[in-house]
Amino acid sequence: MKTLLEIFYKDLDNEPNILNIEPMKDILKPLNARVFFTLYCPQVGNYTHKMRGRDGHGRPLQFTPEDKQLIAAALKQMAAEISKQLKNI
Repeated sequence: MKTLLEIFYKDLDNEPNILNIEPMKDILKPLNARVFFTLYCPQVGNYTHKMRGRDGHGRPLQFTPEDKQLIAAALKQMAAEISKQLKNI
């Protein structure tokens, strides 16, 4: 399974108005995409196919602009949760 960094760096970073991935590169490296989508973005369907860029029939498939907005919001939520937990350490 790809990490979030491998997926979103090439896709979301091309949408600078949605999310700038560059500052988050080190944070995203260890995150498993399945865990992220299950916990933070369950609304994004077919994420495994979208990550590969092809559906089950080999046709091109990408994250929609709505998916990208949901992912950006989820990453911000995750960052806020991490920041909150760091204050308790």
